[in-house]
Amino acid sequence: RLPLTLLLLLSFSMISVPVALAQEKPPETASEAVIPGPTPSPTPAVVAKPEQSSQSDEDESVPAYLKASPRWAFGLRLAFSDFPIKGGLGDSFQLFTDYMLPSIKVGTLSFGIHLGSFPIYAPDTGLPYPVYENYSVGAQGRFQLKFMQRQLIIPTAAVEWDYFSLKEYDTGAGQLTGSSVGVSLGAMLSMGYFDPGTARQSFEGLGMTDTYLTAEMRTANISTTLFDLSGSFWYFGIRLEFE
Repeated sequence: RLPLTLLLLLSFSMISVPVALAQEKPPETASEAVIPGPTPSPTPAVVAKPEQSSQSDEDESVPAYLKASPRWAFGLRLAFSDFPIKGGLGDSFQLFTDYMLPSIKVGTLSFGIHLGSFPIYAPDTGLPYPVYENYSVGAQGRFQLKFMQRQLIIPTAAVEWDYFSLKEYDTGAGQLTGSSVGVSLGAMLSMGYFDPGTARQSFEGLGMTDTYLTAEMRTANISTTLFDLSGSFWYFGIRLEFE
């Protein structure tokens, strides 16, 4: 009986030891536990937006009519002088149009045509004054020294060619024809500089970029089948430019 008792005690001890060890083992903490799941995606890098330059801020503050590039110009010029002789009225009235090329680095080039009258009244000559009897057509090339968006005064230079038809009475020659080539120097005064509100409305409604008052001094050498005349004119007028 004693060996049987020993065998039972040995079996009981072999069972009780693993159970005790299992009870003494501490539970896994939440940090130690591995929870299966999807791999987290990497956080996207934050790209800082570049700061806007002061130049872009300035561009936004510039009105649209100043940033626009004019393409067409229309206007009227009047000239009064002592041409062709002292006390004479060698006047000129012209309507003109110009096509303006894309702006170069400094300035603007334009080419156009003009149509007008050339009424002449010269005492002691047979040249008549009536406007409808003397007319002229011509062409011009003009350069504007424009280097700023907001520019009050713009210097100009031009080369002009005219074809004249003049009525003459004294010699019985009748209608005289002739041509003239001259150079003019002048300046344009911007009206939009003084009244930006009206300039903005004109651009939004008509596409007009600016209005100018003009003043020019032009040389003239008129050669006809009967005589040659030379002198100078002061032209004053208005110029409208459109996009």
